[in-house]
Amino acid sequence: METYPRRFVLMSLIYLFIGMTIGVLTAFEIGFLQDMKFMHVHYNLLGFMVMMISGVGYHVLPRFIGVPVYFPSWIAPHFWIANVGLVLMVTGFHLKTPYPSAHGVFILGAMSSALAIAMLTINLFLTVLSGSRPKKEQEDNESPQPVPIKESQPSPPPETSKKGSWIRIDPTMKVADLVDQYPDTLNILVEDAGLKPLAMPGHLERVREIGIVLGTAILNHGGDLEAVIGKLETHVNSSPRPTDPVGPSESTNSGKIEPSMIIGDVLAMYPASRDVFLKFFGEGCFSCPGQATETVSQSAQMHGVDVDVFMEELNKHC
Repeated sequence: METYPRRFVLMSLIYLFIGMTIGVLTAFEIGFLQDMKFMHVHYNLLGFMVMMISGVGYHVLPRFIGVPVYFPSWIAPHFWIANVGLVLMVTGFHLKTPYPSAHGVFILGAMSSALAIAMLTINLFLTVLSGSRPKKEQEDNESPQPVPIKESQPSPPPETSKKGSWIRIDPTMKVADLVDQYPDTLNILVEDAGLKPLAMPGHLERVREIGIVLGTAILNHGGDLEAVIGKLETHVNSSPRPTDPVGPSESTNSGKIEPSMIIGDVLAMYPASRDVFLKFFGEGCFSCPGQATETVSQSAQMHGVDVDVFMEELNKHC
């Protein structure tokens, strides 16, 4: 968990304890504690609830929708403005009766708390909005007419393929590039990898425009990456070879890991990368659902790690 989302969660628990303590004390009807109900309510509301929502929201939402926080530079200022504003507001309210000049402190605290809530609202709203834009599933589902797909003929064993070398299918290859070179692989992608939308008119062109790679597509549709890649390799090695061999797409750099690659793909293709992710991001990276959609670059940004430094370390060990 990143520094400031973790601090939000920790502070929310501290405020919960403070609010609970004040609430218990007010039950004893001690004179000077009766006007502390305001402190009790706001430490629980703005301190516990809103700060817990802030910490969890900043940590979880980007991972589930596969985009970074819209304004990552706002998170640290939001933390300090929210905490200082809350303390000033409840302290000013408590002191303004015996000391009228403390009313200004109350107003300053209230305005700071309002600003903090506005920063949270705007940041998370735009984050969720930016994560929903690329997904136009409604367009995909409008009157889908499946494209007839040729039934692939039974393939001879791989040993009968021309030229003795075995063609490898790289998970970082673009889906459209594979289908262009081996049209019959479309049937495997639809039936075995679960990429049903590829059977719809025009969907392959959209996939081509976006530049979706095999590893990402298969994992996102719940397919078995290793099994599908194996079946694709068996098929292409049993078919007549194209002039240009199948290999990584142009977006890769001679097998090097790129910032735009999906974390799940990197972990699957480069087992040694696990130690680097563990060193920089911690164990939570391996159980996080965001690894199926989150790129290496996005993850580095959300963990406050310099992307260039991380990529250098990643490629050094892989």
